[in-house]
Amino acid sequence: MARNFPQDLIEEIKARVSIRDVVADYVRLSKSGANWKALCPFHKEKTPSFMVHEAKGFFHCFGCGESGNIFTFLMKMENLNFPEAVERLARRAGVELPKEDRGQKSVEQDENFLLYRVNELAQKFYQSELFGSAGKKALEYLKQRGLSLQDIERFGLGYAPPGWDNLIQHLEGRGLSRQLALEAGLVVPRDDGNGVYDRFRDRVIFPIRDLVGRVRGFGARVLDDSIPKYINSPETPIYKKGEMLYGLELAKDSIRKKERVIIVEGYFDRISLDLFGFKEAVASLGTAFTEAQARIVGRYTRNVFLVFDADEAGRKASFRALPVFLSAGILPYLVLMPDGFDPDDLVRKQGAFAFEGLIENAPRLLDYYLESQLAETGSDLVKKGEKVRELSGTIALIPMGVERELYLKKLAELSGVSMSRILRTILRDRVLASPAEKPEEPGKISFNWLGSEELILSCLVNHPTKELAHLILDQKIPDQLPDSTLSQYLRVVSEEILQKGKAEPADYFQILNNSKWESIAGRALIEKSPFQEEQIFRVLNDAIAELNKRREEEMEQELTRRLNTAKKEGNDQLVMELLAEKNRLIQRRRKATLPHAG
Repeated sequence: MARNFPQDLIEEIKARVSIRDVVADYVRLSKSGANWKALCPFHKEKTPSFMVHEAKGFFHCFGCGESGNIFTFLMKMENLNFPEAVERLARRAGVELPKEDRGQKSVEQDENFLLYRVNELAQKFYQSELFGSAGKKALEYLKQRGLSLQDIERFGLGYAPPGWDNLIQHLEGRGLSRQLALEAGLVVPRDDGNGVYDRFRDRVIFPIRDLVGRVRGFGARVLDDSIPKYINSPETPIYKKGEMLYGLELAKDSIRKKERVIIVEGYFDRISLDLFGFKEAVASLGTAFTEAQARIVGRYTRNVFLVFDADEAGRKASFRALPVFLSAGILPYLVLMPDGFDPDDLVRKQGAFAFEGLIENAPRLLDYYLESQLAETGSDLVKKGEKVRELSGTIALIPMGVERELYLKKLAELSGVSMSRILRTILRDRVLASPAEKPEEPGKISFNWLGSEELILSCLVNHPTKELAHLILDQKIPDQLPDSTLSQYLRVVSEEILQKGKAEPADYFQILNNSKWESIAGRALIEKSPFQEEQIFRVLNDAIAELNKRREEEMEQELTRRLNTAKKEGNDQLVMELLAEKNRLIQRRRKATLPHAG
């Protein structure tokens, strides 16, 4: 359980840090009435449905339903627990946390905490080995590649010495188990099942960190050209290579400043570009690009430069990446390296100017793809027809209507096929079968989506008054609800209101624990409530009456079921008792529906 921080401390942090500023670190916001909108960072979408209400300190996505406040946003984006989010925002706000409130105990109880800890210890071990006697050769190797001692420390580089058990002995000497090292991917079980051995041996080590700076995994390179040149950590509970980009924690500020990101393939490519001034560079960890990676860079910029070798393998790799980025709403540029050069070689031999020239002259990858693919068909009309169908499907992935139409026109010009024919081909092949998303207008009165429980929750988050809290508790509404999560939330917030005179319902969303209720409450907070203050009690009483009616209907169904069972078993006494109980229930329901005397 996350430790509870004093509410006044939470309020002070919220007062000093705007949720808009925090969200803007991850997505591009645009003004939308009293709110701010953006493409949602939590799911793939084509039309912005993610709303930030700065005055209420709240966000909600009408597409996927994610909701929360400034703390939950950071928790979701950075995979933090609540104490970690509080600490980060407190530092940003300049609020000093009392030592006893730092929540260290709850951090250590996080199921992934030990994995982060063992990785940090491993990284420190590798770095100490690099600067020790065993690492002289590796240190000289890095210096020859242009890295100073300060550079090596900044990138956290290290060295895994030869031998089969150097790291595991170091970890066990500090009280960490082999099982933990196995789970972190630092060691490998022996084939005979007798023990483990170090995964990385006699290699330069590259720690792979997340945006918070925690080590999630490692890359490792040999000091010569032996095979395999690189090996990486396997996937673990905290390391999913398709969701990571090497160096992003160092590059993110430069990406925002320069409004572009350069994506290369290798660790040294990323490091050398950084050293020569291209600090907006990241590396893809040697894997095919994923939608998750495209969405990550899309949070920072739409100006994406993909760097590949100019050989056939590089071209094919760039073509495979194209649909991934198009689906994310990104039209990337293609930077093809000269023969015999990778980014590391080029900047070290020809300087930053040579690489910047490649960036400035880089075409859009889609333009290059269309032209090269059509050129390959030559004069074969059948092949050209097949290629036009394939290329039209690729263009159809572009979510932006104007750009999509322009590229369809370009395809028509290059191929000689009419625009109308291409559009008919797309429709026939059902490439555009799914229409663009149309999120509901934020602020629109649309509370007709609410059922009884949803209505009660929405009333409380929009009107957190003592009178409403009294009604909820006096009517024992939390006790009547089948969902324990919702019951706990209503009880805790209502009691807080009565004890302190007020409460911010969004501050207790961790109770809802990413359930559907969090989404419902978030939507209700962002939307303008259609109910006036004087209407709330009538609305809430109607919802309570509906709950009671539904509960009694369920009781009647249960009595009918038990009655049928008793009849089959020939239990006449139980039949009489159940009939009497059912009749009392029916009479009570009829009485409740009679109109009140005027």
